[in-house]
Amino acid sequence: MSEDKATGAQMAEERRRFFRIDDSVRISLKRVGQEEVEQQLERLDQQLLGSFSLMSSLAAETQQTAAALRRIEGRSPDVAQCIKAIDRKIELLAKALLYEEADIGRHPARPANLSAGGIAVHTREAFEKGALVEIRMLLMPTFTGVLTFGHVVECRAEASEDGEFSHLLRIDFAHIREQDRDAIIRHVLRKQAEWLRRKRHEKERVGTDYGDE
Repeated sequence: MSEDKATGAQMAEERRRFFRIDDSVRISLKRVGQEEVEQQLERLDQQLLGSFSLMSSLAAETQQTAAALRRIEGRSPDVAQCIKAIDRKIELLAKALLYEEADIGRHPARPANLSAGGIAVHTREAFEKGALVEIRMLLMPTFTGVLTFGHVVECRAEASEDGEFSHLLRIDFAHIREQDRDAIIRHVLRKQAEWLRRKRHEKERVGTDYGDE
């Protein structure tokens, strides 16, 4: 690959990583110290954080085996169907475990502006600029749990539209596993595609309505 093509590919990837969407997420936030972050990261690397991070780990494994599954599907469609059925059963079990273990799954979703680089969300509590924060997010509807850490870059008094939250918090992700970043990217792209389909259908419906007049 030429240097220009490589640079172009890198820029395209950066745009994908940091494309932002307005979304609703289930989230919990808490202040942490650097030592706690290092302990949690070590446990994450060793897959020791239970079912909360299970869905993102399963998604990463699915991505790695996708090409092999396509080859199997071309040679043995029945075998591929069996593998997909097993994957769906594992996913259902993982969702059930996540819902039972994580209190966050029982909390209502709140509006957020999300990218693979950070998040802006309303909170009841004020956080000081530069604070290190643990972020647990549940991305819907896939029930993908993401645990990451970030630094507060801004916190200002700004009530949410429903008046339930008093501050707007902006966080840059500082410590995030690549598979969790990839999970957020897939989520963002999925939401973007849904938004584009919805806008296209609205445009087509408006055109049809005008055509009927």
